[in-house]
Amino acid sequence: MQDFFIREATLEDISDITAIIEPYTHQFVIAHEGYSHFTTEAIKKVLQKEGIRYFVAVKDGLVIGVIAYLLPAHLVHFFVKKSNQGKGVGRKLWHFVENLALQQNIAEFTVNSNCESQVVYEHLGFSQTGPVADRAGLRFVPMKKIY
Repeated sequence: MQDFFIREATLEDISDITAIIEPYTHQFVIAHEGYSHFTTEAIKKVLQKEGIRYFVAVKDGLVIGVIAYLLPAHLVHFFVKKSNQGKGVGRKLWHFVENLALQQNIAEFTVNSNCESQVVYEHLGFSQTGPVADRAGLRFVPMKKIY
């Protein structure tokens, strides 16, 4: 699938971003407070936060994937619409962001992966750096990729 492009996310994308993330929340939200990180208002705050770079993959005018990272290199959001999984969208989004970060001469890229996505990050070169953690209503695996 090469007929999509990546661009910076805008406030107009918030409802699409929220809709892409929502089907995945059961994989990492373990308490009610965890859902508060993925409301429309919370996504808006992330999008506007200083030091966050947020991008969307767009096909035929529709957002099909999202990726965001906190400078210099901590992945914050990385989701592909379920109907577009397995078509290279995630890999292209990851390489796009990784290349941007590498221009800043980073030594590592970190992520707090949900447990079900750990294998995906391992395929991208990440390794687990600590035990599964529970924080702010979320469960995750701390991981990093060293350059």
